[in-house]
Amino acid sequence: MEKLSLPSMEHNFHILSKGNETGRHYEGEFTYHRPNLHQKAEITKMATRLDGDLKNLPLEVHIFNEMCAVLSLCVVKAPEWWYDSNSGRDLYDMNVLEEVYKECMVFEQEWIKKVWGNKNESDKPKKNRKK
Repeated sequence: MEKLSLPSMEHNFHILSKGNETGRHYEGEFTYHRPNLHQKAEITKMATRLDGDLKNLPLEVHIFNEMCAVLSLCVVKAPEWWYDSNSGRDLYDMNVLEEVYKECMVFEQEWIKKVWGNKNESDKPKKNRKK
């Protein structure tokens, strides 16, 4: 069996941002770690709990809850202000949370591109779907 070599699962990045609502300056070093299967399930469960299983929840609230679930489980190192704000959930400045999340999602896209290159969608493994 061929040994699989994958790119790093961690991404270190620096945030320097000014809050749109409070005008506060946020700065610090972050480390994001790609979620494994168990963590992906935990992200889904946490986001569902945060949504409160509400069917008519506004899309922006659902997106906020998804971002919070991902960041709280996948940011493994962060500045003190991040942890003091409940992994970003208790901030007043949405743009700061969005900036951290965007940095993580750009890494995710780049990681997938490194692994799969320019292969067609048909070349990638299919997710198992219940019929």
